[in-house]
Amino acid sequence: MDTFYVKADFGSIIANRIGLTRAENVITKIGFGNVMLDFDREMTNKCRVDASVGAGNLEVFLPEKGTPIIIYVKDSPLCSIKLAPGFEEVEKNVFVNMSYDAKAQNLLTFDVDVALGMVRFRYAD
Repeated sequence: MDTFYVKADFGSIIANRIGLTRAENVITKIGFGNVMLDFDREMTNKCRVDASVGAGNLEVFLPEKGTPIIIYVKDSPLCSIKLAPGFEEVEKNVFVNMSYDAKAQNLLTFDVDVALGMVRFRYAD
């Protein structure tokens, strides 16, 4: 699958086991509400996630080991960010995990924009 696209002007979205789609692009746009994206398994291909929330919360469950991850955050004064342990800020609002390699075949890239609310990245149990 090339693109997995979800849009809701008002409401909440829960997307479980997104890795099974094997999408190269995941686009999530929420006007007002909450989004939960579950990447519970190690990725086998590159994936770029574009998540945008006007007002609400974004929660992302990450695979714990083996998947290189980079997160770009467009923040605002009304947005808080909580990252899972093991992430490091390499430049302003750019975070990578310990497995990060820019040339990795299974790189998971997040472009996150939340105007009002909270962004939380944590490992799947």
